[in-house]
Amino acid sequence: MPDWPTTIAPAPFRLKRRDRPTLPHGLPNGPTLPEADDIFGSRGIVVVPDVICNSGGVTVSYFEWVQDFASYFWTEDEINQRLEKIVLDALEQIWQTSERRGVSLRTAAFVVACERILTAHEERGLYL
Repeated sequence: MPDWPTTIAPAPFRLKRRDRPTLPHGLPNGPTLPEADDIFGSRGIVVVPDVICNSGGVTVSYFEWVQDFASYFWTEDEINQRLEKIVLDALEQIWQTSERRGVSLRTAAFVVACERILTAHEERGLYL
């Protein structure tokens, strides 16, 4: 994954008005068709999939559940650090899959998700 001169800003991260991300990112709920990936790609535009950009809310909800269950609470800085690591690690894995398979980041996100489901099924079995 290349180093960009700006921070990738998933939904929970706040951007200041003067910040101008150089990397477009997907809006919630897949507002562009998969065919748009080809158009963006032909213009040299990389779009981070919406599933990554908007994963922060679900991830932080999970953090809240974990903290409440353990009766141990993190500071906002700790939450942001954990969230950033998870989101950037996921993006790194998707980026590598995209390059290795020669597919868009959107398709790579689905590939990674399917691989994780298959691995979980192999390791844990099928729960009904």
